[in-house]
Amino acid sequence: MDNSFYSPDELAGLGLKSYGENVLISRFARLYSPGTIDIGNHVRIDDFCILSGMIKLGSHIHISAYCGLYGKFGIVMEDYSCLLYTSDAADELRCVDLGGRRIIKTKIIRSRATSPLLTSTLTHD
Repeated sequence: MDNSFYSPDELAGLGLKSYGENVLISRFARLYSPGTIDIGNHVRIDDFCILSGMIKLGSHIHISAYCGLYGKFGIVMEDYSCLLYTSDAADELRCVDLGGRRIIKTKIIRSRATSPLLTSTLTHD
């Protein structure tokens, strides 16, 4: 074992609905109901991610460590997208810098009975 990603033979044995070329899935990620998960080309899923349910990932996608996708009603991630987990420290900042790209975060509070909704906007510097 050279790294923490499944080898091509191990990937074939996971029971995914379909997957493309150059797919990297960490051995430390968890896939529940893999027969309902479609994965495109050039996809990377890092350590400690959870994917469960009906999920369709396009091509050129990165899911960073500690992210969860729970697709009871279906999730589609389009080509060239990513899912990032940020720490509690980053939650206190107005934006998160991603090396030339910045995610500006805005919290919207609908009422005291509901938790804040978080919307994000990706801008290029």
